[in-house]
Amino acid sequence: GGTSGNGEHDRSDAMQQSLIEGLLREARLFSHLKHRNIIQLLGVSPSLPTRNLYLVMEYAHGGALSHLLEQRQSGLYPTVFIEYAKQIADGMHYLHEEACE
Repeated sequence: GGTSGNGEHDRSDAMQQSLIEGLLREARLFSHLKHRNIIQLLGVSPSLPTRNLYLVMEYAHGGALSHLLEQRQSGLYPTVFIEYAKQIADGMHYLHEEACE
């Protein structure tokens, strides 16, 4: 009996702690990225009452690309689409080639 519930609680706490540590590791890596086409992570703020982690990120003036694409259901002008594709490719190149150095 009575101890099995406690063991499950301990495993749950350990899993949550492991998840938080993994997220913080990723946040540290992400915070070192410096590229004009990648939103910068400025910090992480934990909330003990809600047990959430909040990411403090650079403000994206135009909003999320996905939101822009949803608003423009008819699509983007080809020149705008090509410019976005170039910016995304430039950011991805940085992540794959330069950020790991």
